[in-house]
Amino acid sequence: MNNHLSVIDLRFKEFEELNEAVQGWNIDFRPLSQGDHFSELQQIVTPQLTFTRAHFNNIVDQRGSSAKGFRTFSILADMSRDTFWCHQSIGQHELIIFPVSGEFTAISQTNFNVYAFDIDEQLLIDMTAALYHQDWFSLVNNESRVINCEPTDIEALRLLLKMLSQQGKNFCNTTTSEASWAKLHFEENLVEQLLKCILGNDNKPNKNHPSKKALALSRAIEYIETAPQDSITATQLSKVSGASQRTLEYAFKAHFGLAPKAYIKCARLHAAHKMLYHAKGTHQQINEIANQQGFWHMGQFAADYKKLYGELPSETYRYRS
Repeated sequence: MNNHLSVIDLRFKEFEELNEAVQGWNIDFRPLSQGDHFSELQQIVTPQLTFTRAHFNNIVDQRGSSAKGFRTFSILADMSRDTFWCHQSIGQHELIIFPVSGEFTAISQTNFNVYAFDIDEQLLIDMTAALYHQDWFSLVNNESRVINCEPTDIEALRLLLKMLSQQGKNFCNTTTSEASWAKLHFEENLVEQLLKCILGNDNKPNKNHPSKKALALSRAIEYIETAPQDSITATQLSKVSGASQRTLEYAFKAHFGLAPKAYIKCARLHAAHKMLYHAKGTHQQINEIANQQGFWHMGQFAADYKKLYGELPSETYRYRS
């Protein structure tokens, strides 16, 4: 058996650097609030587990997919504010079960702290059978699910994840071997407590279906992602989402803290930022990148860009080129 263990514990000022550092996940982080941005990432990777602890200081639009070949779960860390995951509000007592595809969207508020863990599905199958004589797939299907857990169960899970994070810091600062990690049995303990959370949920309602407003918002965002963003109108968004302009305005402000127009501008600025960050070797000029994202007034583009990213487009461009 491969006993490989790797641990990282890093801090970033640039979300593109964070995107490149995350192991196993295909993810895109988009800042939605102005000011200096910083994030923290800790990951512990073993053959059967990828543990992730993340922290963001500002409001962030997250989207992507988790590690393939594993089943992914997530809970908020201590004192983290509620977040939106797949257009559902998530609080301290709720466990997120990602779909088999791993795909997700999330909107995290300021000072967001989260634990996520990807577990080898065969370990889940084996331990469910050994501990409870049940079939794992009878407990959890292939779809996404949000479980409202018993407070004592999820607090025990949160404590275990906090201990895992601390142990990871110890391993990061020493030359302790993979064999020493194996003796801690973190994977088995984690699965055992996870199963307690899932099985202790029998009499509690689950959040399995987004509201009509959330579905309308999802359709609007999908349209924003695919349509030429400099030509999107409020009337078009209302039509494709199936919701009135006022309802859509309320939904955007509730989820993103932004009106639809401001959200679209953030999306365009984010696309420009990614292109500027990765401009090395493309020979594209700043004005060409701005124009591709529908920005034609370069002075206004530079001002809006600096408000969101804390630096001018030219600074991003020079730094990476």
